[in-house]
Amino acid sequence: MLTADRSESCLGGYAEDGNKRFEALFLGGWMSECVAACRLSMKNVCKAGEIACRYLVGAPSYGETARVTTRKSARWHSALLALALLGWLLLVVACYLRLPLGRALSLWYWLLITALLAWAAWWTFLAVMAYLSRKAYLRATMPLLVGVIVAAALAIPNWENAFIDSLFLLQRNRFDAIGAAYRQGEPLPVPWWMGLLSIDGSVQVQEDGVYLPVYEDWRAETGAGIAYVPSSPDSETVFMTAAGDVGRPVRSFGNGWWWVE
Repeated sequence: MLTADRSESCLGGYAEDGNKRFEALFLGGWMSECVAACRLSMKNVCKAGEIACRYLVGAPSYGETARVTTRKSARWHSALLALALLGWLLLVVACYLRLPLGRALSLWYWLLITALLAWAAWWTFLAVMAYLSRKAYLRATMPLLVGVIVAAALAIPNWENAFIDSLFLLQRNRFDAIGAAYRQGEPLPVPWWMGLLSIDGSVQVQEDGVYLPVYEDWRAETGAGIAYVPSSPDSETVFMTAAGDVGRPVRSFGNGWWWVE
């Protein structure tokens, strides 16, 4: 009897231990799933809260942040290109206005040209490298092409002639008015922009016509300028171009206006 009771107690103990282990495993797995579900839910809630906060304060999401970064990069590259083109444009303008700027700035004019050239070259280099980093090879050629064209334009030996000729084309009516006033013996209508062409904006009435001094060396020994001659000039037609120099008409602008040197 004692042996049977002991056997039943042992079997009962084993069964009870098995139930406890089964319940522990079952409850442990269920609790693990519950904990995992809670963690996932909390993560989703936090993410939703973060999105809501970003929406309320106007901050971009992660995808939007990438797009904003791309847009900022594109704007920066466009800004580099604009700065490079601006530098080349200013350099062309400074070369075109070499006559009035060189007269006003003297040696500082060449410092200005050097600064503009350095500016244009630096921003062109940055723009090219920026586009190459994005593998935008076609856009990278744009600032290089502009630089080559401007460099070729800078090789023009005489920007002063280009400025004078273009000024005659743009203001031919004003020059014709000066010539007509001279023929009629009336006061000469000198426009304000004549200072860009003539030294101090002066218009001199001489024996053979009207003379506009354009160049004169620092010792006033040689000079050159523009003159209006009512009739066809000959070998006797001369103009006082400087205190110690005279010049003759050598190149016609039309309508009685000549280049004198």
